[in-house]
Amino acid sequence: MTDAPPPEKKDSLDPFREMIRNPAARVYLAVAAGGLGMTALIVFQLFNSSIGAAVTFAAGLLALLLRWTAMPVFIVVIVGYTVFAPFGVPIDLPGVSMIPGSQLRLPDMLLVASLLTYLLAQYRLLSILHAAVPFEAGNLYVRKRAKAAVRPPAPVSDAELGRLFLRVGVFTLVGQLLWMGLTWLQLDFREIPPVTVLEEDTPLSYIRQGPDAVPRWLSRTLLAVGLFVALGVAVRFAFWFWRHHTLGRDQAKMLLTDLQWAEHLREIDRQEKWRAWMVDKLNGTTKPRSGCGTLFMVVGLPAILLLVFWLMMMASGCVKS
Repeated sequence: MTDAPPPEKKDSLDPFREMIRNPAARVYLAVAAGGLGMTALIVFQLFNSSIGAAVTFAAGLLALLLRWTAMPVFIVVIVGYTVFAPFGVPIDLPGVSMIPGSQLRLPDMLLVASLLTYLLAQYRLLSILHAAVPFEAGNLYVRKRAKAAVRPPAPVSDAELGRLFLRVGVFTLVGQLLWMGLTWLQLDFREIPPVTVLEEDTPLSYIRQGPDAVPRWLSRTLLAVGLFVALGVAVRFAFWFWRHHTLGRDQAKMLLTDLQWAEHLREIDRQEKWRAWMVDKLNGTTKPRSGCGTLFMVVGLPAILLLVFWLMMMASGCVKS
């Protein structure tokens, strides 16, 4: 009888070897590193911020090597803060406190596209190296300290990379168009409809149109919130309609049964209570009622209210004793 093989020894370099051995992980590692480097370079060139570029590149590199799932969110925050304060502290300087006319500008579009490329590639890399969809069985069917099942190593097709870069381009263009709408529209609640198009030469400044006009920053904030709420409702309705449109026959029948049960639940419950009361009455097993809640509600509560009202009238001097 042969002995069991010794357990495989692991060291701290195994996560890096896994990224190199997996062909799909290698591709997305290269794409994420390229997007990260381009993002840091554009931050340095566009905002002249060496601090922001260095922090962005260092945080993104650590997130790639150490597989930190929350770090991409912090990178978005770091880039946004660098746009607001390129020198590390929010100083009121010309060009910093004013929003530039950045609709469809090439440097801004390159910054957004490179950052989106890094984010999409980073999360796709994490889905390859980790269990993107967790195992849904109970603990009874899973061995203790079992390694999570991941997808088998496979090369990335050209179509998958093409779809990734296509999504980056579409999202960048849609974001620029939304930004253009937010900067060229102004809320004015004195008119109907309460949205007007700016006609002045510098629509991105903070100057008000009048003493009663809505400030530009507040107008953009309200328009953005309303736009995101409208888009969220539209997307939710679209997914709801698509989910019901693709239901099978058995699934639709079960859904209609659940809806019918939920609609008639209270009426059915009331009928069953009446039925049980009649069965108990015919069998002589009706439980005697206790208490006098109905008598109190009909007689006692009105009497108490009249007594309180009479006492208040006496206290105010309207009624003499």
